[in-house]
Amino acid sequence: DAAKTGGAIMSKRESLIEELRRGWIPTETLMAMLNWKRTTVRGALSSIKRKGVAVEARRVGGLTEYRIAA
Repeated sequence: DAAKTGGAIMSKRESLIEELRRGWIPTETLMAMLNWKRTTVRGALSSIKRKGVAVEARRVGGLTEYRIAA
């Protein structure tokens, strides 16, 4: 599935990267936004990291949040 933004078709992975560049996002928010399971979100994050993108993680109040370092 692709999300439509600004007249361009964007893949879910591209949507994930775009959202992570905006700041810290909890895993649960990413799951709901992309309609993915937790393991799919974590797998996509791992894949993004392997491509050299600096993905950071932190624990806040029992939740894991992610972002792409600026």
